[in-house]
Amino acid sequence: MATVTESPTITGVFVVDPRVFGDERGVFVETYRREWIPRAGREMVQAHRADRQAGCIVGLHYHLHQADYWYVPTGTARAVLHDLRAGSPTDGATLAPDLGATADGGHDH
Repeated sequence: MATVTESPTITGVFVVDPRVFGDERGVFVETYRREWIPRAGREMVQAHRADRQAGCIVGLHYHLHQADYWYVPTGTARAVLHDLRAGSPTDGATLAPDLGATADGGHDH
């Protein structure tokens, strides 16, 4: 089972550390399971894949009625999150986790 923790920096942001199973044939990772995120959270309604070149910056965007779930299968990516929710206990907080492969071939988040 994956390890799921709520960010102490931004309320409602959850970090998933998936279990990676591997042998000489390759690896298997369960990347998402609905029950990992509490029901109070917004539903994940879309999934996308983007392959970017090193050093690429992707533009700012935000959602009013859905959640993002990021999984970085190769390399690393820095996700910068900023809480714009007026009245949120963490309004104005910024979180910048590095996501993706670790030196041992596993995944950070």
